[in-house]
Parts: sequence; C-alpha cells; structure tokens
Amino acid sequence: MKPALRYGLLLGGLGLTAGAVFWASQLPSDDSSVVASASPNRTRSVTSRSVAGAQSVDQQMGGGLDLRRLQRERSETPNADLFGSRNFSPPPTPEQVKAHQRGQGTQQEAAAPPPPLPFTYIGQLDDGTYTMIFLAEGDRNLSVRKGDVIDDKYRVEDINENELVLVYLPQNARQTLQIGVAR
Repeated sequence: MKPALRYGLLLGGLGLTAGAVFWASQLPSDDSSVVASASPNRTRSVTSRSVAGAQSVDQQMGGGLDLRRLQRERSETPNADLFGSRNFSPPPTPEQVKAHQRGQGTQQEAAAPPPPLPFTYIGQLDDGTYTMIFLAEGDRNLSVRKGDVIDDKYRVEDINENELVLVYLPQNARQTLQIGVAR
C-alpha cells in the first residue's frame, strides 16, 4: 500500500472517530429517555419468529422492572480465604442432634480441633529489646508481640526464630505459625 493512501485512510478513520465522539457527546444523557423508548406503547416491527419474546421484553422494560432488586449489597466482612479448606461432611442426623442437645456428644465432638489460623506471616522487626511480628488477616494488617491478644480469640504466647506460638482462647489450644526457614 502506498504511503499516501495509508495516510489518507488513517486521517479518514481519525475523522470518523472524532465525528462519532462528538455525535455521542451531543446525545441526551438522561436515563428516562431510555425507559421512555422502551415503553410498551411504542409500535415495533419485529420478525414473525420473535414476536412473543419481543413483547415480553417490552412488558418487562416498561412494566416496572425494578433494577434495584438486581443489585447486591456490599459485604461488610470480605471472605479472607477464597481457596481455604471447606467442610463437605454430611449434616448430622437427627439422632446426633438430639444426643448433642442432651450433652451426650461423642468424644470427637468434645475434642474438636481449633479452627485453622486466619493469619498470614508478612515479616518481623527485631530491635534487640523485643520482636514485633507483622501478620495479615484478610485485608487487615496486624503488628503483634509476645503477650498481645488478637480480637479476644488469640494470644501470642511465644516467638522464636522459626515459629509464632498462638493460643486459641475459646479452647485454650496452642497453634503455631511458621515465620522462618527451619534449619
């Protein structure tokens, strides 16, 4: 293709694009015009195959489709671990529920393990007097040291080179989080 022809086509395309942008900017931006154009009182020519479908769409659009019902509310607590472990065990049988309500649960139910730690190790700061550990819990960042209590659920019991020892307070269960490379 000759350079003059290519240059002319590029300028023509640029002119068409600028014209389309100008034309679109002159259109009314009021959303009521869209609803008014989709009202059921308007006449429409439709192919014979899709007459019923087009009429139902017109009725929905002009007949009070409440778009607010389709919107989701924003979650206050985001899901921290999308790919974490899930419990796929079947729900308890009615006999198990009754036994649990009477306090006759199995030994396994009495000694249920604590939930997995929700924290991710980010880093640490050691200035010689104390060690500060930086953790992430979902979109929250935490800085903890020995003796700190996190959300009345976890207490930092010990910090050593390779692990952070936490106590899950509701069950008084010790859990460890790896914070260094084991030698």
